[in-house]
Amino acid sequence: MITPQQIEKIRQSWGKLIAFSSKLSAAHYQKLFEKYPDYQNLFHFTDMKKQKFQLSGAIALMVAKLEKLEDLEKDFKYFAKRHLDRGINPQDFLPFGQVLLESIGEVLGKEWTPEVRDSWQALYDTIAKAITKSMEEWKKAS
Repeated sequence: MITPQQIEKIRQSWGKLIAFSSKLSAAHYQKLFEKYPDYQNLFHFTDMKKQKFQLSGAIALMVAKLEKLEDLEKDFKYFAKRHLDRGINPQDFLPFGQVLLESIGEVLGKEWTPEVRDSWQALYDTIAKAITKSMEEWKKAS
């Protein structure tokens, strides 16, 4: 559950991050591939320029719907199916999220306080839980 205070922290920091969203996405994937070289295999057929844009768009969507993330259930199911089709499994979300938070922190610099970090962690955990739940449902249905 994301608290109203966390929503405010996310919104405030996203207001600063949005100007650097392409830098954030580029830093994220560079760091992800450095820390987890095997993840490059998951993206070898992917247009990374488009992927970086999609990551920024997905974050913007989640931030826009912070108070009503349940409205994104169809989106979460779509993301789940798309990720499964590309060979991404539920356990891949943990390293991805850790690196994403590190990348957000690097872009925010001194504004990356423990409260801001905890807020983004709560958002990521909520989204990852919803998507991985949908992934498991897709697997059972297959």
